Amino acid sequence: MVQTIEWLGYFIILIHTGYWLLVSSFIYFWYKIPSFQNTGEGNPIYFSVVIPVRDEAKNILKLLADLQVQTHLSFEVIIIDDRSEDDTFSLVSSFISKAHFPLRIETNQLRFPSPKKSAIVQGIELAKGQFIVTTDGDCRVQESWLAHLSEFIQQKQAKLVSGGVVFESNHLFGKMQTVEMMSLIGAGAASLAAGSPSMCNGANLAFEKKTFFEVGGYAGNEHLASGDDEFLLHKIHKKHPYNVFFLKDKASAVSTAPLKSLQDFFHQRKRWAGKWSHYTSLAPKLLAIFIFTYHFSFIFLLAAPFFGLLSWNFSLSLIAIKLVLEFIYLGSLLLFYGKQKLSHLIFPLGMIYSFYAVIVGISSNFGGYTWKKRRF
Repeated sequence: MVQTIEWLGYFIILIHTGYWLLVSSFIYFWYKIPSFQNTGEGNPIYFSVVIPVRDEAKNILKLLADLQVQTHLSFEVIIIDDRSEDDTFSLVSSFISKAHFPLRIETNQLRFPSPKKSAIVQGIELAKGQFIVTTDGDCRVQESWLAHLSEFIQQKQAKLVSGGVVFESNHLFGKMQTVEMMSLIGAGAASLAAGSPSMCNGANLAFEKKTFFEVGGYAGNEHLASGDDEFLLHKIHKKHPYNVFFLKDKASAVSTAPLKSLQDFFHQRKRWAGKWSHYTSLAPKLLAIFIFTYHFSFIFLLAAPFFGLLSWNFSLSLIAIKLVLEFIYLGSLLLFYGKQKLSHLIFPLGMIYSFYAVIVGISSNFGGYTWKKRRF
């Protein structure tokens, strides 16, 4: 029994050391990414902004108003309506005559099992721009969004650019989601800088139209409801490993509201988590397995002292190291995006996050989920 506990302690130390090294690498590579410096140079790229929407009547006019005041003028907007049951289509149609940019809205043809991927591909086929930019109907964008994207793409000769996404909320549940989103944005940025991309967010993504078709678009994963962003990231990085970047720039970050319902939150995270087993790249698949293993071991670390399996000093020491590293990591991201007032939530989130991660990780492999009033 004593020998079993000893080996158990070694295993816990091994897993946690791996996690500490991972978070430390995120910190290192996040700081290594240079912040974007706008010089105003370069010729404006003509963008096609493709926005898949479903039931966004409460939000879409705000996004269109943001696009109306872009300092970058060379763009069109193509909205693909995914059979909305509210006034989304009519609101956009009424805005067309007021728009300072070419604007059109079409109904999703639903050619793929994934409605969102079907909408994006339909928009890309209609696009006149050299580069496609995607965002969501419930997002808000800053006036320099496209201008900074245009210059950054030219500076880096980029094929794909991933940008920041920030939540805006006044309630506790939303603030907790904001901190979690920072961890995801940071992980995606750092992994890209390390040359082994794991994730990005389609709410703020730009890619070359020609390259999209060159890598086969969503072929091979069009049956999956999620992953329009990450699978494309992996494909383009495999083809052009030196032309894929994260845009570290507060002024081009996209903002949106977090989910208010715990049920919607669970279904969204289940949708996100469900695609890990379909990764063709080995690195993100191994990362997903390791992260799940770590969170499971952290729950064990919390419970073990109560059953005499591990000492309190041992468990508390490992927990303290984890929380300090996460505070440095998340604190730097919150500071960069002007959310440093939420730093006090890092410690409590760090204590409960593993329970959520394990539940979502396990449930993503069983049963379906509901999203946008559809069952997948």
